Amino acid sequence: MPPMSAQQPVQPVTRLDAPDLQMLEDYRLRALKARRDRWVISAAVMPFVVYATVRFVENPDLLFWKNIYFYMLVGMAAFILFHWIGGVRRQYVEDYKDTVLPMVAAAFNFRYLRNGGVPLSKVTDAAIIPPYTTIKTEDLFSGDYKGAAVYVSELDLWQRYETMDNKEREKEVFSGLAILIELPRVAFSGHTAVFPRNYTISAALQGKLRGLDHIDMVDPYFEKKYRAYGTDQMESRFVLHPAMVERIERLDHPLVPGKVSVAFINGCVLVLVPIRQNLFEPPALAIPATDADSIRMLEHELQQALGLVDAFEFYRPQVP
Repeated sequence: MPPMSAQQPVQPVTRLDAPDLQMLEDYRLRALKARRDRWVISAAVMPFVVYATVRFVENPDLLFWKNIYFYMLVGMAAFILFHWIGGVRRQYVEDYKDTVLPMVAAAFNFRYLRNGGVPLSKVTDAAIIPPYTTIKTEDLFSGDYKGAAVYVSELDLWQRYETMDNKEREKEVFSGLAILIELPRVAFSGHTAVFPRNYTISAALQGKLRGLDHIDMVDPYFEKKYRAYGTDQMESRFVLHPAMVERIERLDHPLVPGKVSVAFINGCVLVLVPIRQNLFEPPALAIPATDADSIRMLEHELQQALGLVDAFEFYRPQVP
């Protein structure tokens, strides 16, 4: 679905009296009661579970509290009950996102898709994307921002590997925010990638630098933090002009506790921002769905993400 074409308002305001919000608030009150009821039922059921488990593992030669199976069975029952209770919150989170976040997105003239993600298919060969076997994306916002198509979503990547004892495991290789910007009337003939300096060794070992040459930026401060690689020295230097280099090395943004990775490829700019904060999450079930502060916080988080685009001014690239 192509992004909508519009501009970000200076002070976005989501309508708190929208009918859908009132319906969500009615559902929240029912969900709150349902969760209380499930807690009461669970509290009543658990003693019977413990009693039945004691009888099941009863052994004249071994006291039940010394029997590992007692704790396993009780723990399994408790997990099932907690999962059942938590189901109320999980369903509310989905309904809240499907109701409120489209309104927040519309305040910026963006679209929202809960299970969507940035279209990495447009930049499949971007060197900054680590090798992965499992991908999870959520909370996609897409729209036209200052003349460029912008996609913002949370992104988690895992890679499967085999342990020394031939068991398969997965390790997280990226968790954070992904921003994809399609620049109008710009076509990069080459591929330029900027890595945090401490990532370059692992990128080389993963084969991500194959076909890319180191770009000497003649900027010792930048080189202390980042390494630039590209397939075309001239184009890479035009893309990473002095102003762009300064923006990257001096990036100071609330969403960026670490260092970003940036790729210029196929007329697009991909930015990977490693963060641990789970963005765009609804408030607690006890807080009304119409709570203004909670909705303003979601708007603020989207503003911060778009602020990264402004920080780099990618919509005004200097390319040949």
